[in-house]
Amino acid sequence: MPPWHADSQFGAFRNDARLSQADIATLDKWIKTGAKLGNEADLPPAREFPNGWVLGEPDYVIDLDAVDVAADGPDKFPNLKAKLNLPEDRWIRAIEVQPSAKRAVHHVFARITGADGKIGGQIGAYVAGSGPTVFPEGTGRLVKKDQEIVAQAHYHSFGTPVTDKTRIGLYFAQGDIKHESVALAVMNTKFKIPAGAKNYEVTANYTFDQYALITNLGPHMHQRGTDMTITAVFPDGNKQTLVKSNWNPDWDISYALAQPIVAPKGTRLELVAHYDNSADNPRNPDPTKDLVFGTDEMMIGFIDYLVDREK
Repeated sequence: MPPWHADSQFGAFRNDARLSQADIATLDKWIKTGAKLGNEADLPPAREFPNGWVLGEPDYVIDLDAVDVAADGPDKFPNLKAKLNLPEDRWIRAIEVQPSAKRAVHHVFARITGADGKIGGQIGAYVAGSGPTVFPEGTGRLVKKDQEIVAQAHYHSFGTPVTDKTRIGLYFAQGDIKHESVALAVMNTKFKIPAGAKNYEVTANYTFDQYALITNLGPHMHQRGTDMTITAVFPDGNKQTLVKSNWNPDWDISYALAQPIVAPKGTRLELVAHYDNSADNPRNPDPTKDLVFGTDEMMIGFIDYLVDREK
């Protein structure tokens, strides 16, 4: 079972993976009594994933270029590009990013290009501990028929050479789409974390220019990150901590809110992250090095929110 890093004092989440105390007590008793097999007739049927797809066969599959990952060496951060070739613009109800060499893949962020050719919003992602992105009923994310998908990937060596061939599956929406799901990346790209800094703070913020419903929160850092807090400051001055999460780069968890947070126009998101660039951090490959945004370290809050298409 995956870990859970969000502070229980803040927020309620649909994908909360924590066990209840009753479940923990049951497991503890089972282990102490020999971990015996129960009645096999009570086992649930085995789950099947057609061609490896958790959500079943997609309506449209994007094949990304293969990436070779050596047995040893520095991490790789390629931008893998693929052009859509759809007959028309489509709303998608779900997206699944499926690497073939998952042990070598830290993350793949699938983003779309805008009309100006710049990399735009995220439509889906693969990170350790995550599953497919499924949008709520009546909501979706729009892709243009000839847009380019840019998959920002992060590969790391683990002692065995492998080749990854990532696929992206799109599942088209049917019926009326009342709300558009928008992907936002709130980030600070100008920080510099001094060598040896024990608890260095980096902040970022974003102000909504329209009414929005916040649905998902995804803190993202690299090896020196320790925690991130995302707070909403509403136009009336009230504040609400949406999530306070410890950071573990091996489990890049995204937090799906149990109920959307209403963010009126003018609501400001404040992100505060901390980093341990000292020799006390066992994940730190080089505590003598100053760090800037990029391959060494990141400070991003991935935020999904809904907007009303009729307003």
